[in-house]
Amino acid sequence: MTLISAPAGFGKTACLAEWLAGVPYPIAWISLDENDQDPGRFFSTLAATLQATDIASEPEYFTNIDQIARILRSGQVPPANAIASALIADILASPSRMLLVLDDFHHIQERFILEVFEILLSNLFQTSTPQPLHLVLSSREAPPIPLARLRANNRLTDIRAEDLRFSPTEAAQLLN
Repeated sequence: MTLISAPAGFGKTACLAEWLAGVPYPIAWISLDENDQDPGRFFSTLAATLQATDIASEPEYFTNIDQIARILRSGQVPPANAIASALIADILASPSRMLLVLDDFHHIQERFILEVFEILLSNLFQTSTPQPLHLVLSSREAPPIPLARLRANNRLTDIRAEDLRFSPTEAAQLLN
């Protein structure tokens, strides 16, 4: 997992776009806003974005999240464990690596959505076994989800404002 956390204007999205231009894996990217606090909207968008990847072109992949998406379209929101389990099962069944980018994750404060991510993190990213999914969160602040265990197990790349800030030499090179 990668967390890019810095105030507005530090180039988080630009940094991500440049990095991802050279990534050979399918990429699912969601730019979040304050309207994504609604669990139905958030998980419907997530399901549609995952289903739009190259991996999902094969009918046997992302079948669990497809069922969740149908339930969400009917106006119901399944329990957090059901959503997390569907995501985990589909991710683990993926035939190739993929990246999921959630840009502007600071907009997500809804407890239900954060609970799904806590379940996902505690079940998917805690082992040293390489996972098919690389989750990238870009945010203006550290997200309110438990990341300490990921840091302790060296499963989190943490990029902060200090890492994105130009040194005086770099600033001079840019301006010259």
